[in-house]
Amino acid sequence: MNKIKLLSIVLCFIVIITNTQAQKLGFGLEGGVQMMSATKVLDKQQYTIGPRLGLRVDYRFLDFLSVSSGVAYKTSNYSSTDMYVTDLVDEAPLLGLFLNGAGDLGDLTNINNNAVQTVDMGYLEFPLFANVNYKNIYLTVGPQFSLLLNASQATEITKDIPLQTILDSGIIDQGMGGEFDLSELLPPTFEMNSGDYKNELNSFDIGYVLGLGYQVKSLHFNVQYARSFNDFRKNNTGETAVHQAIRFSTAYLFNMDMFNFKREPVQM
Repeated sequence: MNKIKLLSIVLCFIVIITNTQAQKLGFGLEGGVQMMSATKVLDKQQYTIGPRLGLRVDYRFLDFLSVSSGVAYKTSNYSSTDMYVTDLVDEAPLLGLFLNGAGDLGDLTNINNNAVQTVDMGYLEFPLFANVNYKNIYLTVGPQFSLLLNASQATEITKDIPLQTILDSGIIDQGMGGEFDLSELLPPTFEMNSGDYKNELNSFDIGYVLGLGYQVKSLHFNVQYARSFNDFRKNNTGETAVHQAIRFSTAYLFNMDMFNFKREPVQM
């Protein structure tokens, strides 16, 4: 019985508060830029800047507390590097036939490959924030859910061929009578390939956002830090790769008072 009374008191208190405080619904556009950190390329930390555009809805049910949500489209990217060695004979079989008579060339038949891969991604974000308001300033905190829409990759491979210097000098050519320019049989020193990459990434991402906002009438200015919890790459056995960004945005919200309907008196 006491629990029922206590619950009734709490409900009455909530009703009184929500009816005596300003209740407003705001809806509008939000846009801005975000600075994202990417994985290291050649031991250098990379930062990229991309747009973020969407719709935002705010509901203030207390003077000091409001919630906000919406949907936004953002782009993100990261780069990675890989260094590996391949065999010149495997990549240039015809050249290998000529080199068979040159004796043991050791490491000269190695190709040192440096591959840099860049992945571009597009996401739809669905945030759900709580905002603690003090006058025109508010603190934002809450989760954010992201859905992968598209992803593509481009890989640039630079090849260092130690044997190329010797072939360019013509020493081996002269030893073979000078009838062939063997350097023409070398593989290209630069390759590039690209394609769809969506199947290599997780389609769902979840993270958190911390931010600070300032409101001037219908305009909202925000700076936020966002970071995901999970690795966005599938079957990643290396260093964990997560999305993290500092973003700056401006929103214009149209105020719509949901509880400002006046009931006309009934004429008797």
